[in-house]
Amino acid sequence: MSTRKVWFITGANAGFGRSMLECAIRKGDTVVAAVRRPETMSKLQMEYTEDKLLVVKVDVSKSDQVNAAFDTVKKVFGRIDVVYNNAGYGIVGEVEAVPLEAARAVFETNYWGLVYVTCAAVAFFREVNRPQGGRLLQVSSMYAESADGCVGYYSGTKHAANALTEALSKELDPAWNIKPTLIEAGYYKTDSVKLKSFEMYEHPSYTNPAIEGVAIRQAFANFDPNNTPFIRGDPDKLSEVVYRVTNMEDPPLWLPLGKDAYVRARAKIASYLADIDKYESLSDDLEL
Repeated sequence: MSTRKVWFITGANAGFGRSMLECAIRKGDTVVAAVRRPETMSKLQMEYTEDKLLVVKVDVSKSDQVNAAFDTVKKVFGRIDVVYNNAGYGIVGEVEAVPLEAARAVFETNYWGLVYVTCAAVAFFREVNRPQGGRLLQVSSMYAESADGCVGYYSGTKHAANALTEALSKELDPAWNIKPTLIEAGYYKTDSVKLKSFEMYEHPSYTNPAIEGVAIRQAFANFDPNNTPFIRGDPDKLSEVVYRVTNMEDPPLWLPLGKDAYVRARAKIASYLADIDKYESLSDDLEL
C-alpha cells in the first residue's frame, strides 16, 4: 500500500467519520468525504486543497449516488486505499413503538447504505486497485452482538451488517487482497451523543421502569450529554487505533473497541454458551 493513502469516508461530517477524516489528514493522507450535505464541510474545504480533501455529495441509501461517487474518485485520484463505511444514525424505542416506516428508514441507511458502499468498494478494490486491493472498514457497534431493550432496530441494522461482512470475508479471493474489518464500537462521546441526535419513540403500554427497555429509553431521554460517566470513549483515540489497523498485514475481522465493548462481547458469549450447554441434549435424537 502506498505510504500516502486515499480514504473514502462516508458520514464524514460528524462523529466517527469526522474524527477519522481529521486523523487521516494529520497523517498526510487524502480523504474523500462522502456526505449528504456538502455545505457542512465548507470550513474544512477552506483549510485544505482538493488534493487533500475532496467532498462528494452522497446519500448512501441511494445506490446510484454511491456508484457515482466511486466513479468520481477513480477519475480524480485513480485509486482508493481505505473505505471507512461509517454513515448511519441511531433510533431508540420498543419494537412495538417504532413506526415501521421509521424502522425501514434506519435499515435503508445503516444496512442497505452499507451494502451499497461495500459492493462498490469491493468492485473498486478488485478492478481498479488490482493487485493492491484495499481495506474495508465497517463501522458497526457493540449492539450488533448484544441488543438491549429499546435499541432493537438499531441493533438489527448492525447485526445484519456484521453477518453480511462475515459472509463477504469468506467469499473474497485472497488474490484480490481485500481485507474487511468490523469495528464494534462501544460508547464514545461523538456528536450524536453530545447533541442527542437520535430518533426516539415510545408506546403507552410500556411504562414499568423495572423493565430493561423502559429504563433504557428513559435514560436516553433524560441523560445530560455533559454528565455521562458511563460514556468514556474518546472518538479521536479510536481513530488512531483504526489507523494502525490499516497498516496491519493481517488485520482482524472482528474488532471490538472500548472496554465496554469487550465486557458486552464476553457476557454475550458466556450467555450463549450457557444455553448451548443447558439445552444441547434436546438435539440428541433429531437425525434421520
